[in-house]
Amino acid sequence: MPGILFDFREIEQWAAKLGVAADQIPFATARAINDSIFATRKVLVDEMWPSVVNVANPHYPSAVLRVDTATKYHLTASIHEIKETSTPLILHAKGGTKTKRKGRHFTIPTKEYKQAHRTQRGLAKRATAHELIARTPRRALRITDRGIFVGEAGRLRLAFVFKSDVHVPKDVPFYEVFATEMQRRLFERLPSRLIGAMATRKSTTTAMPTAPLL
Repeated sequence: MPGILFDFREIEQWAAKLGVAADQIPFATARAINDSIFATRKVLVDEMWPSVVNVANPHYPSAVLRVDTATKYHLTASIHEIKETSTPLILHAKGGTKTKRKGRHFTIPTKEYKQAHRTQRGLAKRATAHELIARTPRRALRITDRGIFVGEAGRLRLAFVFKSDVHVPKDVPFYEVFATEMQRRLFERLPSRLIGAMATRKSTTTAMPTAPLL
């Protein structure tokens, strides 16, 4: 994920206008950052991903994206992928090449086969390479170094090809949505978190400002 930097002096000026004591700014800022990072993650998982990726599990990123939260001593939070997956999310965000370990390969449907067996969620489950091999009679099936061939109308047709690496296009705007959502939500939450910090401050002499909570 990209980094979003903010000028702490701007927050100090904002706090001064609200009558918020300087010693409450780091605590309030950390809480606003954490509010924003969790809200941004929810947008990435529940709204953005299923809207642009047509997969069987539309909420897949929720299983692999985790949040490191900010503290008043360390005003940094992040969203990161917790484990290596078949296609890391960073490849969807940046594009790149996915490579199999030595001695293994990807099984990729040909364009014609994919078009013939496409559903709203991609390749039909019964048309996957595993299912194709399982349901095709041996006499009509050939598996070579090139790929998987199936006999149709008296001739062999290539259904799947074997490749050691495949190109993953940049097809999910993780960085762009993260930057937009994080910045917008941070400055939505800061005023209420600053005022809330003053409300719990251990001082009975400080006058509380009056301002609507966002």
